[in-house]
Amino acid sequence: MSTSNLINCAASLFRFQQIAVRCPKINLKVRSLHDVPEFRSVYSLDKIYPKSDLNSLKNVEAPKLSEKFTGYIPMDKLTITRVRASKPGGQNVNKKNTKVTISFKLSEADWIPNPVREKLALLHKNTINKEGEWIIRSEKTRTSALNLADCLDKLRVYITEAEESLPVPVDPITLEMRRARYEKAAQERLKQKRHRSMVNRMKTYAYHIDAVSQDLNKLKDAYQKDAKFRDFMINPLIKSSVKKEILSKVLPEKFKTCDLTNNMVAIMAETNKLKYLPLVAGNFAKIMAFIRGELDCTIITAKPLTDQKMKQELEAILKKFTSKKLTIATKVDPSIIGGVVVDFGGEHYIDMSVRSKLKFYTDVLRESV
Repeated sequence: MSTSNLINCAASLFRFQQIAVRCPKINLKVRSLHDVPEFRSVYSLDKIYPKSDLNSLKNVEAPKLSEKFTGYIPMDKLTITRVRASKPGGQNVNKKNTKVTISFKLSEADWIPNPVREKLALLHKNTINKEGEWIIRSEKTRTSALNLADCLDKLRVYITEAEESLPVPVDPITLEMRRARYEKAAQERLKQKRHRSMVNRMKTYAYHIDAVSQDLNKLKDAYQKDAKFRDFMINPLIKSSVKKEILSKVLPEKFKTCDLTNNMVAIMAETNKLKYLPLVAGNFAKIMAFIRGELDCTIITAKPLTDQKMKQELEAILKKFTSKKLTIATKVDPSIIGGVVVDFGGEHYIDMSVRSKLKFYTDVLRESV
């Protein structure tokens, strides 16, 4: 300490002693030079950050390991090298080692969560050498300190991006809902695929549809009218192979059926389903009517419709109920007493008979009584 400083300190002590003598209530005990009050501005670091440790030389404790990256990078586990930069920078680049390279073994970096390390190994496999060291370089600025900061910033960005790209864990309820939704979508997709396949097959055999429909109608009539033919079809004592062989010869010769009909009947014979031939023929007729836009309509009356004019008027009225092409047939049923009943192929049913009205009024009278 210089002589002038000693003189100033002595003068300060003398003034404090005088103040203590003049003001006995003020207890100022100055034992040494360190007890002299020190002036600190309101903007001093210890006032701005009262709870902070301002010792820059003190080692920072590493945070505890967690499932997420905390942003902490242990500098003692990084290998930092500085070399001459290759970018333009004048004499500063030629004289100083400003380019910074940091490297570390990614597999041993326990401060990075294990799933993130696996993701980083996939994303940055081109910057990992044979020894498993991940190398990050920077020569962005003219100083090595800023380039080191840039390397650390790159490292944090890479780790954060890898962590954000990891799949988010899902609870079991959500997983089950997703599985059910995917399964339902797969079933719907298969259903549509089968439908398209069926449509394509129908287009392929479109020229056979009318022939098959006619053949099935012939076989249905023969099944219902010919007792011998029906007994042969439903007889359980005859083997299916024998039925198949006989039908494959009889059908083309007697009924003039096409190959598609013969194949279908052969399959029905193999599976013992020949007894369902009338039902198959009826359903096929309904499908054909639907494809053609036709609708079977049955007019039921108590007496036969002999008046052609009335019949035509009735047909004209019925055609207003639907846009499909009606195939009208008449039927006599004396039990309806009078009036008319119209059956649109089982889809709609119009009952304007006397029988239904009598039943309605009878029910009303019974309820009132």
